[in-house]
Amino acid sequence: MLTRMLAVEFSSPVAVSQMSRLLESMGRTALVRPDAGTALLHRLFAILSGLPADDVKSPPARAKAAMTAGRTSQAARQRVCAAILGVCAAAPEVFNAHLEAFANQVDSLRTEGRLSGAERGALAEALLAVAGPSGPARVRDVLRWLLESVQRRWVPAPGAVSPDLVRLASLRELAKGEGAGGTQGLSDAHWELFHDVQLAERCLRRSAGDHDPGQQDA
Repeated sequence: MLTRMLAVEFSSPVAVSQMSRLLESMGRTALVRPDAGTALLHRLFAILSGLPADDVKSPPARAKAAMTAGRTSQAARQRVCAAILGVCAAAPEVFNAHLEAFANQVDSLRTEGRLSGAERGALAEALLAVAGPSGPARVRDVLRWLLESVQRRWVPAPGAVSPDLVRLASLRELAKGEGAGGTQGLSDAHWELFHDVQLAERCLRRSAGDHDPGQQDA
């Protein structure tokens, strides 16, 4: 049955959203059939790679809107990324051995500009879930990899805040809204900042329970 499901091809965003939900619901089968889990993850990444990515810079589709807007490519991509997170969280030990290959796929999509901020956040959480069984040191390595570019952009040195961040946080810039390009009351630059902050928040929330047993709390 699973083999037949994985072989089905879809083109409409609605069908893709529905299929990704179905595949996510089967994530726990990886606990008894690791090969099935790997096949699920490969199929979800194949679906994600095949979806149009011309609107990746748009603000994320909110939950209620996404339910009625499964008909958009953006909502479908978000649903697929959520399914990837669900599958990884259901059986992280199964995917742990494939962490580097998983990270390479995420990096490829990110480098090609095929991920929106919300999608990048969901996949970052999935990577951290998969890294968990390797222990705190590995989780910190993944965190560093995920957040290095964000830190370089907004906090280039310890205690030093980027001039761009200071400018974007000013009332003058916030008052401009989408006047200089953007949507939903924010400029494109403000949306980029929002997505980077959201990424950091999701990463830190997902990894908050990881502590190095060899270190004492301060």
